[in-house]
Amino acid sequence: MDPAIASASQRRDITAGLILILSALGSLIAVAHHPVIEAPETNELLTRIRESAFADRFVHGALILFIVAQLFAFCRFTQRQGIRRAPVLFGLIFYVLGTVAMISAALIDGFLVPKIGESYLDAAQATTDTGLSLLRFCSIAIQLFTKSGVIAISAAILLWSASLIRTGRAPFLPALVGVAAVLSQVYLLVYRGPTVTAHTVVPIVAAMAVWVFCYGLTTDRRADIRAITFDGEHGRRWEWKRRVRMNDFSKNLRWCVFSQCPKMSCKCHSGQKGG
Repeated sequence: MDPAIASASQRRDITAGLILILSALGSLIAVAHHPVIEAPETNELLTRIRESAFADRFVHGALILFIVAQLFAFCRFTQRQGIRRAPVLFGLIFYVLGTVAMISAALIDGFLVPKIGESYLDAAQATTDTGLSLLRFCSIAIQLFTKSGVIAISAAILLWSASLIRTGRAPFLPALVGVAAVLSQVYLLVYRGPTVTAHTVVPIVAAMAVWVFCYGLTTDRRADIRAITFDGEHGRRWEWKRRVRMNDFSKNLRWCVFSQCPKMSCKCHSGQKGG
């Protein structure tokens, strides 16, 4: 491979790994600062919503940014793992669906709810009741999108963990952590009550962050090459390349390795040295 291309590929891998690590830590910090609003009366509730509007927007805006950054990094991950493989492709589909659901929940909770609180605070009683009904509707939507996002992302983690187990010893740790993260999320959703609150969402995000952090630490070019060997044509090309290096046929095999040689009949595979 051209050294310039290899160097660029390695830099992109390091970038994706750093994005995963930093976004995992940032998501955990942002969720830990999620505003908690409790009030017995409607006017007091709307007042507290308006008072915490800036913090709400900041926290959820940061979460959306980190979610998008992780989506970019995991798109790189699926390219390395071989997107033609069914577990990797299904995992990407589930992760995209989970990302859309989580961003929807963050938009409603961080931007729509504060706007409703500000708009209906000084209104008449009948109008205030309408605002309270809208807040209840937003609460239902937030619960639906959050739970759907957690379930979809958990499915993606399981599928990707299964694909990681096949790639060798180095990615085995993030695969095990992924399975443990999914089991912990299932436990939190099933046994911690039917409602996801600001308190229960912290351990859910923490479980995801631990897996993302572990995978970010193991994202290197060598592990990615091992994963590619399980991806059909790409796997055969890398195996051929290694065979070239073992038999010192680099010049003869260069065309075959990088030009999708479909057969084993060319001089490079027959063991003949050429010019």
